[in-house]
Amino acid sequence: MKIFVVENNNSEEVRSWYFLPDSCLTNAGKPFFIPEIFKDMSAHPLLAFKITRLGKTISERFADRYFTGAAVGFHFVATQYAKELNAMQLSADRARGFDRSLFLTDFIEKEKFLSGSPIKVYRNGIDMLDLHPDFSNEAIGHVIEAVSKENTLKMGDIIIPLLYPGFTVSIDDEIELRKEDKTLLRIEIK
Repeated sequence: MKIFVVENNNSEEVRSWYFLPDSCLTNAGKPFFIPEIFKDMSAHPLLAFKITRLGKTISERFADRYFTGAAVGFHFVATQYAKELNAMQLSADRARGFDRSLFLTDFIEKEKFLSGSPIKVYRNGIDMLDLHPDFSNEAIGHVIEAVSKENTLKMGDIIIPLLYPGFTVSIDDEIELRKEDKTLLRIEIK
């Protein structure tokens, strides 16, 4: 299984992406333990899509045949360490690809996340921001086409088309994703 996280995504061009190892992935319901080696940590809400067919060089117009499920979650990044690595022109993979840094809900029908009311992000019960997952099949198709030009997509691969703006988290925080007053994901920070 491969996990693709697209960076600098806009409607015109998919510029770059990075891979996360499968050891990053954590099931919902578990706490997040901040690794002792990192000074600060940010949580980035996200929307993810699961690939359901094998494909390479997939045209945007056929891309909707390659994914059905969507999930929401958080990706944890050691922000300051990532900046230090980037300043030294080194890969920031160590700051974002560590074990248990990616939390996802179960994958369900994509339409449930792509339509209706926004997904609200809370930290310690305080409303931080609203996510408006305004991705259409065409927008996801654009990402799948770009990624599949260079990578074979296999059943079970996960594509995260973008990370929403993150916010700092500390020990004893609790973060949540809610849609229409239903909690989709709650994580305790330890």
